[in-house]
Order: sequence, then structure tokens, then C-alpha cells
Amino acid sequence: MKKKVIKLIIILILIIGIVVYFNAFKPAKIYEKTANINIIDYKIEGEDSDEEYYREPFDNLISEYNGEDYDGFINDEKLVRTNSELPSDKDKDYKSIYVSLKIKNRSIFLLNNINAMIAKNDKDSRILYTSGCVMTQQVKPLKTNDKVDIMVVEMYTGDMTDEEILDYIRKQDVTVYYETKFNGVKSEKISLKDASIRQN
Repeated sequence: MKKKVIKLIIILILIIGIVVYFNAFKPAKIYEKTANINIIDYKIEGEDSDEEYYREPFDNLISEYNGEDYDGFINDEKLVRTNSELPSDKDKDYKSIYVSLKIKNRSIFLLNNINAMIAKNDKDSRILYTSGCVMTQQVKPLKTNDKVDIMVVEMYTGDMTDEEILDYIRKQDVTVYYETKFNGVKSEKISLKDASIRQN
């Protein structure tokens, strides 16, 4: 009888330990090898190719980075390139790149406000800044979402091919942020070295 009680206590401790671990310490499993990108070119065929690039968000971020005042609005954009001189002033030389991957929620709480940013600044990076997606990204308790859009990358691409853009993105490390009611905001650093181009 005593042995049975001890076994039950051990099993109970293990169950409690597993629940605490997945809810407090590792609520999210991020599958970094599933990362993929969707390259968006907003230029309409036949549109004026000499249209000037809209750089206000970048200028605001540069001003904030330098500790200067600015008149514009910064939402969730995060600066990457710290050189205020852009390689081109033409709209056609820039693209928005959506980055997504698979995330499993191992906790009993909603995994909410999922977003990411490039891990470090780079003076002459082709990536100007990153931002979160328009729609709030989340994963329901004990569920898996195969396509969570973690960030949008604003990038100078010039005459780069899609494969060259992919190779550049693969060199990036990013920090993924998420939030649960149990322990607030947590983060995890991942690599995009295995990213692929999304097949629609």
C-alpha cells in the first residue's frame, strides 16, 4: 500500500512539473525550419517606375535611434538599417517580405500578440526595418498553427531575384515575441537559415 502511495505521489509530481514547465517556461514550440517568405511587390504593371519611395517611417525610426524629435508616428516598426542614406529613392527598388512559420501552443493559455524583429542593427543592411502584421497573430491553447505571420520586412531589393532575396533573409537571426496570461511576454531567438519561398 505504501509503495502505491509513493508511486502516485511521484506520478502527481511529474504531471505538475510538466504542466508548470509548458505553461511557465516553454509554452511555445517554434518550428524554425518551417519558416517561409512571401515577397510582395506593390507596383502595378504600367505604373510610373520613377515614383519616389515613401520613406517617412524609416526617417522616424532613424530620428528615434539618434535620440532626435520627429513629427511622425511609430507603431511597432523596429529599425534595422542605421545608415540614414538609402541606396535608392525609387519605390520600385523596395519590397515588403512577409515571414511566417509554424508554432505550437503547449500551454492551456492563449498564445497572443506573436511578432518578431531582426535580432540586431546593421549600419548598411538592405533591410530598413521590420513591423508586425496588421492582424494580431495568436495560437489557441494546445493547438498548432502552421502559418503564423511573425513579421513584415521592408527591404531594398533593387534588381535582386527572388532567390537572392531568400539567400539574404536566410542570413538573419530574429527574436520572436509572444504573450500569455500566465507569464506575460516571452521571447526566443531563432535563425532563418532554413527559410523557403512560400508556395501559394
